[in-house]
Amino acid sequence: MARMMDLCLVRTVRMGLGSIERCAADCAAAGARRVFVVTSAPIAPLAAAISEPLEARGIACEVWAGPDGEPTRRHLDEALLAARHHAADFVVGLGGGSAMDVAKLVAALADGRQA
Repeated sequence: MARMMDLCLVRTVRMGLGSIERCAADCAAAGARRVFVVTSAPIAPLAAAISEPLEARGIACEVWAGPDGEPTRRHLDEALLAARHHAADFVVGLGGGSAMDVAKLVAALADGRQA
């Protein structure tokens, strides 16, 4: 029998001008202490605009840059391992569909309560 998995709706999806600048404040307001940012290699340089303000607020941040194309199970496993190693309590997806897909799965699976 296949396992059931609950994927709860995200609290906030922000797009457009000014989104990246508000991210640190959103994370802090939600009580984040250890943020894991999932992105793709071409977008990764933009992650500094998230990680630097987070770290200035005393919030640890780890950026994981995945593939530029469709992610594989191996990519997901790598992201999960990195998120667990960071002890992430908050996940941010930065970029397009692939990064967002991996970010949602990491958020649902990283704490080990779902498989």
